[in-house]
Amino acid sequence: MPLEKKRISTQNILIEGVQFPPQLFKAHAENNLVVFVGAGVSMGEPSSLPNFDKLAEKIAVGTYCKYDKNMSPDQFLGSLLYNNQADVHKRAANILTHSESKPNGFHKNICKLFENTSSLRIVTTNYDLLLEDIAFKLYPTYPPVVYSAPALPLGDNFNGIVHLHGDVNAPQNMILTDTDFGNAYLNQGFSRRFLLSLFQRYTVLFIGYSYDDIIINYLTRALPDLHGENRFILTGEDSPQKWQRLGITPICYQYGNYEQLYNAFGAFVERATRTRSKWNERFKSLCSCIPANDSEEYFEIIQVLDNDKLFPQFLKNIQGEEWAYFLDEHNLLANLFQEEASLNERDFVFMDWLLDQCVTDENNLLSALLTHPFSNIHPEFIEKFCSFICRHHTDLSANFIERWVTFFYTKISDTFLICDLVETVIEKELFHLGWKLFLKLLTPTYRIKENTDPKHRYGLNVSFTHIEKAFLTEMWNSYLVKNIHLFALFAIDTITEILTEIADVQNIWQPGSSLSGAALIDMNDLTTSHSDFIPLLDIFKQCFEFALETDPSKTCTWVKKNISNPSFYLKKCAIFFLTKTGFSIDEQVNLILTEVGLYTFGLKRDVFRFIATVLPKCNTNKKAHIFSVIDSYIREDAPKQAEYEKYNWYVWLYKNFPGDQTIRQKLEELQKRNPDFSERKHPEQEISFFLGEARSPLSIEELLHIDLIKEYDWLKTFDHDFKEETYRSSLLFTISQCSSQNIHWAISFMDVVIQHEDWDSDIFEHILKGLSNADLSQKQLQSIIERINRDNLIKNQIHPICRYTEKLLNNNTFTWDNSFINFIYTFSEKLWQYRQYDEREKTSDWVTQSLNSAKGIIPSIWMILLKKEIAVTNQNIIPPRYLTLFDGLVKDTENSHPEFICVLGQYFYFLYHLNNKWCADKLFSFFMSENPYFIPIWEGFMTTSLLTEKIGNEFEHSFLFAMEHIDLFSEESAECLTKFYTLEMIHYAKNPLKDFIPRLFCNKKDNLKIKFADSIQDYLIEANLTEKQKLWDAWLYQYWKDRLNYNIPKPFCDNEEKAMLSWLPHFDDLFPAAVDLYVQFQAFEIESLHYLLHLLNEKNFYTRFPTDTANLFIFLCKCKIKPYDISRIEGQARLLLPNLNETASDKLRNALLEIGVDLNEDQ
Repeated sequence: MPLEKKRISTQNILIEGVQFPPQLFKAHAENNLVVFVGAGVSMGEPSSLPNFDKLAEKIAVGTYCKYDKNMSPDQFLGSLLYNNQADVHKRAANILTHSESKPNGFHKNICKLFENTSSLRIVTTNYDLLLEDIAFKLYPTYPPVVYSAPALPLGDNFNGIVHLHGDVNAPQNMILTDTDFGNAYLNQGFSRRFLLSLFQRYTVLFIGYSYDDIIINYLTRALPDLHGENRFILTGEDSPQKWQRLGITPICYQYGNYEQLYNAFGAFVERATRTRSKWNERFKSLCSCIPANDSEEYFEIIQVLDNDKLFPQFLKNIQGEEWAYFLDEHNLLANLFQEEASLNERDFVFMDWLLDQCVTDENNLLSALLTHPFSNIHPEFIEKFCSFICRHHTDLSANFIERWVTFFYTKISDTFLICDLVETVIEKELFHLGWKLFLKLLTPTYRIKENTDPKHRYGLNVSFTHIEKAFLTEMWNSYLVKNIHLFALFAIDTITEILTEIADVQNIWQPGSSLSGAALIDMNDLTTSHSDFIPLLDIFKQCFEFALETDPSKTCTWVKKNISNPSFYLKKCAIFFLTKTGFSIDEQVNLILTEVGLYTFGLKRDVFRFIATVLPKCNTNKKAHIFSVIDSYIREDAPKQAEYEKYNWYVWLYKNFPGDQTIRQKLEELQKRNPDFSERKHPEQEISFFLGEARSPLSIEELLHIDLIKEYDWLKTFDHDFKEETYRSSLLFTISQCSSQNIHWAISFMDVVIQHEDWDSDIFEHILKGLSNADLSQKQLQSIIERINRDNLIKNQIHPICRYTEKLLNNNTFTWDNSFINFIYTFSEKLWQYRQYDEREKTSDWVTQSLNSAKGIIPSIWMILLKKEIAVTNQNIIPPRYLTLFDGLVKDTENSHPEFICVLGQYFYFLYHLNNKWCADKLFSFFMSENPYFIPIWEGFMTTSLLTEKIGNEFEHSFLFAMEHIDLFSEESAECLTKFYTLEMIHYAKNPLKDFIPRLFCNKKDNLKIKFADSIQDYLIEANLTEKQKLWDAWLYQYWKDRLNYNIPKPFCDNEEKAMLSWLPHFDDLFPAAVDLYVQFQAFEIESLHYLLHLLNEKNFYTRFPTDTANLFIFLCKCKIKPYDISRIEGQARLLLPNLNETASDKLRNALLEIGVDLNEDQ
């Protein structure tokens, strides 16, 4: 294979001996091509019209002025007009309109180059109307627009036929003389302006011009300096470099060979306009073999491979190594063999094709491609290659799979791919490779964590894979354990290496940190822990148990070496298997006593169990030695704790050997020395856990029966007990639980706290927390409030008192009376006096602030009381005392109460229902003026209030004002306001198109436009057909139409059309009208069509509106969609096609061809 690779996109396309640049095809495909037509096009038969020189000569006939060839034709005609007063313009029009002149093949091909009149862009310096004759016949329904100088369109935005120098229909405007040209290009400059913007925007192809044409002289003066990058000319000149000096790239045919020019241009037009179905027919012959590099078939293939829409279908028609080498030679596979390359959609298509070619037995294609210098295969290719192997492994040999999986082993990282490969290689009986791959799932991953230990602020968390532990265990049990005899010993060594490495790394970061996780592991029953290490230890256990039977000497060596390993996991394994190895009882005990010890934190349970197992087998001296080691334990920093540890040893041993008198005697001696010691349920354990947290020092039952007065000082000061791993947070949680279960106990405990005047005690808060979840009677609740109602207590506990008082009032089930309401109201007034003691930082929004501060919770209590009072009195009014209270706070100019105002906003619907006049007088102004309460009241309103008809009608101007000042809102609040604004627009606004829509689109935030579209979708989902029709007729149709046609009030922003796509399935019977509008959008990139297609099918649109659904599918085919969505559209199109008429069916099939889906074969 050649090493020097060619670039597809830079190669010209050879057609009929003429090399057409690929830029022309690209410009045509992108609707960015303009054809410039000169006199040469109309000279051939049957047009037979003269060029500019011949025209000047014919005009001079009969004027007694012979055409002077030393003058340019425009100068000659100018002198003829000036000196002889000849009407050269009318004379020229008469000459060019003789009846025998007809359009020729060039005219036809130029017009056929364009699919329709919206893409047709022809500029001609000819005065004849032959192009129009053809165009009007080709496009009778929508004929092209025709422009004629001096009335020229914008050069960078036009379609149609442009007569740059006028036409025979208006002889007086024909640009013939030097004066005319001076006006067009200099004085008035209309032609120059048109050309300048045209050349900057479009790719241009000149046809029918020669280098010596005076018109070229004028045209090139208007050319910007683009070095011929997007300007080309078909020319037979023998000196093409002359054109390059003018900034035009020549496309050369044989000098004087006009037949070649005609054939080449016709073939170019056919090629550029060839439909997908015709290309598919062409591929059948084009793909039969690789053509010679100088053949036209070769260049046709080059063109196809450079076309994003054509090449996928082409690839489906080729196969084999030779084609792969061809693609590689032309640099089309390059990105697949560059590790750091950024892959595009083309690369993935080539990747899929290459996989089909190279993932076969006895195929060395991939090996050959990897021999290139600097080849380094892309990770995406590796992943797809291995996935392909897994899917097709039954057709592949074990040798092929082993060769490539081994080659890619170090670069395979995806967890689920590794699982698939394990299954694949095991099925191929590649057991060692299966274990090797499985080990990749056991590779540790480290993440930095923040510790509470001030000496070691940061430590490491260790995990193994992103796969569930249960699935990992299933992998082992399903595919590996049955062949454990092949790699058990190797597994023991590798797992030992992994766990040792983890311990070393952890201890570097935080010495001793590796023991904390290991302490939780119960080697007898690994299922009791949720540690990430469990699958690894389970595998190790099974392999070691196998090794005990097959290689006992190795197991002894391993235990002796690793019982002192820095990894506590391995220490635990060594202790667990110690009694199962060939060591004698004395050797086992000595290893424990010398290498582990009886009091090593993290291994306590393991050592306790070991001693319980071996003690009956020990002789008297060895037993005495064990007891001696237990008794000799000393901790100078904590002698009492050392005693307690000894006590736990003998409690444990006595439980296991209740008849042993020595153990009993030692336990009694310890109990006598320490009468406060009591037995633990699990003396062998270091840590007690409940739901992953340290337990409380007292259970609920114990706490409910404790002497609260006697033990209060301990309850007040207890912080933690490292020995028992108990913490204050768990104690406080237990206090809350007791309080909710036993109201009398909670009130008694509250009295104890009050008697001690511990006004800031955290116990008080947790008693209240528990009581707030209890079912209280009115008497009990009043008793609790009376105890709370103390100045010092309120001052120190204002926040929890407010918070749990509100909860207490909300959670009761008893019937309220006036006296109790008055009692709570008086208490709330007192709370309000102390509100300033709740000093909390401002949160991100006023609703959160009001929910989490006394200044907002107390007004919420007032609202609870107001509702209760209305229920008791059965009067739907705001009682006077509340009006007085609220008026005072609203009018308070010395103090700001934004939390209170926010709560009023939350209850606005409720208050408006009771007294709409008060709301209008006191609150409306906050909604529609720049004031300190503008944001708080809006944020409160949008949280819980309802937008009823009365409120909606009153709020129209408020919404408009809020939208005008939407920049004052946070992003989240602004989106919420937009949702309410949309509902106001849908239900109550009198003229949305006049006021609401323009105001919304005045802001520059695209996310609000998206939110508006989403809010309309939410409404369409819930509305019935009558409501949807009303909205459509009222303003939605006109809004959509105005934005599409006129960008009123603003053009669509990015992603807005995507949001509106989701509207379509919810329009029901309006779906056809909605689709008619939607397909007018410009094509865009779509992330997923799954939900849209699902809804269209679910709502039976394929049978209800088949043609409209097909039109939508045709539009979607023009968009940039993902490969998986192409498959979805193909499947849905098969359901739709039987319901379509022939015309609609053909259109849909052709659109599908554009995205590589050929359903014509189904016909």
